[in-house]
Amino acid sequence: MRQFVACLLFLSTLFSQDVLDTGYKKYRCKIMAIDSTHIALIQEGQDRISLAVVKTIESVTLESGEAILQNHQLTISSDHQIWHDGAASLVGMKQIPSPIDPISAEIPKISNLAVQQLQSRIQKNNPPWGKIGGVLIGISGGLGLYLLHAEYDGPEPTFDLTTGEITYPRELREYEDRIKTFSNMQYVALGAGGIMIAISVEF
Repeated sequence: MRQFVACLLFLSTLFSQDVLDTGYKKYRCKIMAIDSTHIALIQEGQDRISLAVVKTIESVTLESGEAILQNHQLTISSDHQIWHDGAASLVGMKQIPSPIDPISAEIPKISNLAVQQLQSRIQKNNPPWGKIGGVLIGISGGLGLYLLHAEYDGPEPTFDLTTGEITYPRELREYEDRIKTFSNMQYVALGAGGIMIAISVEF
């Protein structure tokens, strides 16, 4: 009986009515930890910690009514009980055996090795957008040099004096089509490369 009551207390505490508001939708969850950049939380119905980025959240209100984040700005400092440097290192953890009370308990510290392993896993799973973008911009530059120095050396158009009709040779039309295609490829590679480099940069 005591174990059953303890389990109910644990679940009721874990899924207390902390509210995270993105500006578009409100989520009921349990705020586990927060630092200057990330919020570690367990969403209702989930048993693992997920992350939210502070600057993308409109507000966070604890069950007690305390607003710890408003208008995308933290209203608490590092001396708050729920503050935990490196909140991102908690992502993916199963629900903690004993519920964390932000008023009376601290988040267990994660070793530097665990943080490094997590960062390494994230880096391996993320495509190297910056490198791909750099290659595309290099290709764009190569195409630009080709177009700059390209010269047509085939037959020239002929002009019929009696009819006034200009006849363009097949080689000239193929050359013009090739130049147009390479020009389009140059701009596509330049634009795509710029976008990939932009999304690889953390602002």
